Amino acid sequence: MNNKKIGGLLVVFSLVLGGFLFTQISGTTSRYTEMCTPNQQCVQLGSALNWSHFAVGIIFSILSLGAYMIFFGRTEDILIERFEKDTLAKKEEEKFGLISKALDENEIKIIRTIRENPGITQNTLKIKTDLSKAKVSHVLSDFERKKLVYRQPKGKTYSVFLAE
Repeated sequence: MNNKKIGGLLVVFSLVLGGFLFTQISGTTSRYTEMCTPNQQCVQLGSALNWSHFAVGIIFSILSLGAYMIFFGRTEDILIERFEKDTLAKKEEEKFGLISKALDENEIKIIRTIRENPGITQNTLKIKTDLSKAKVSHVLSDFERKKLVYRQPKGKTYSVFLAE
């Protein structure tokens, strides 16, 4: 069950229980005011009223918890989403680490720049890595052959993306 359903059940439960308790308290209060003389029965009714007020506090707490779960219960979903995103990022980082072990310094520069800037053009890649146009083209051709990247035409140049 999700938090909203549980919260709704708590709200309904507390309202039903509160309605029942309210009728009991009103009946006890009317009896207390009618026959309250300093005797044993008056003390018992006073004690019952004290316990009933304590029960009202508990019911209000359940009602508040239910309302909280209905309106503010998304924190679990947010935490799970963040955890999944972090796990995916760690997997990508491990994958990149494994790939970079087999590459030389220039290839690592190029693949890291592509990773940080998906869809980067070859001309911009050349500028950011401070490598020659021929070197960038040669490395990208090698990466394409190894299915690490793919290029899409963009005007007179290509946009470069990491392969999935």
